[in-house]
Amino acid sequence: MLKIYTITFHHAYNFGSMLQTYALQEFVKKIALEKNETVDYEIINLYTPFQEELYAVLKQKINAKNIIKNIMTIPYFNKLKEKNIKFNLFLEENCKLTKRFKNKEELEIANLKADCFISGSDQIWNIRAHDFNFSYLFDFLDDNQYRISYAASMGPKMIDWEKYNKEKFEKYIKKFSYLSVREKNTYLMLKDNFLESSNVNVDPTLLLRKNDWLNVASDMNYNNGEYIFVYCLEPSKEQIKIIKNISKILNLPVVITKYYNKNDYFNSFIKMYNTGPQDFLSLINNAKLVLTSSFHGTVFSIIFQKKFFVFDGMKDNRISEILEKSHLQERSIDKKDYKKKILQDSKIDFLKSEEMIEEEQTRSMKYLIEALKI
Repeated sequence: MLKIYTITFHHAYNFGSMLQTYALQEFVKKIALEKNETVDYEIINLYTPFQEELYAVLKQKINAKNIIKNIMTIPYFNKLKEKNIKFNLFLEENCKLTKRFKNKEELEIANLKADCFISGSDQIWNIRAHDFNFSYLFDFLDDNQYRISYAASMGPKMIDWEKYNKEKFEKYIKKFSYLSVREKNTYLMLKDNFLESSNVNVDPTLLLRKNDWLNVASDMNYNNGEYIFVYCLEPSKEQIKIIKNISKILNLPVVITKYYNKNDYFNSFIKMYNTGPQDFLSLINNAKLVLTSSFHGTVFSIIFQKKFFVFDGMKDNRISEILEKSHLQERSIDKKDYKKKILQDSKIDFLKSEEMIEEEQTRSMKYLIEALKI
């Protein structure tokens, strides 16, 4: 039996983070099954007190910023609480987790042993992230423990290493036997700073097909599918204005799953704040149109072959890369061209994206078979 532990951003109450966790688990199990290999796959349940506070519905630390956040949250408290419960249930029912670990010290005491440790996908190597932790680079393992990565990301921007602990990062990155990163930006940062060669593989969410995702999706819908689904992590005032204009042009209501900043708090959108990961899949699949600025919003729009547009998609290296590979660069919009593109209402040719997904799945399977020694 092959014992595998994976570490990733599995406990972020973020749709993409949790769904990519599930996807990598299922894809590795699929590979093992095809190779007649028995695998015991577990996700290391590192969930720090900082992350717990970060994703809490109401913030416990008392300061001016958190007081304002809590006041803005109170009208939607019950829905947001329901959302968090759905996230927890998804993990419990669909992902195999270890016991909870709160820090590196608890992980060291546990002395985990496995045939392979995988540092999974998402921005787990983004040293700028508030909840970055060197444990995502396996700083708690003995040197002789075998470790690989799959589609790990250092984020959308180049890192100014004068502000961060480059020496420590280099120490642990060089202990990996196989390196796989999610985008060219991370590949270049590793190559330019640490002289490491690495593979570039797609986000795990692209390793599963449409029917795989529909099998775990809920039946959440709105207005019989006659709606615009908006998923923007940090929408600007300009983007909110564009969304409202598109809603008027198409005469369709706008559904959102959470407010993310002051720009999208006061609006007439349909606030479905009780949305869990499975509901998120369903809301994208059932929507008439998806508007997003998110990497995973883009990915799932492509998987479900939905009509979609990405705000300034060609300015984000993660999103532009996936759009270019899919020959869907025209799905990127900005304040200058959105009206023209909306009114054209052109049918999207997903043939190239289908080819891209098949090719990337084959490449990823080949990489994991070799790295996992199956």
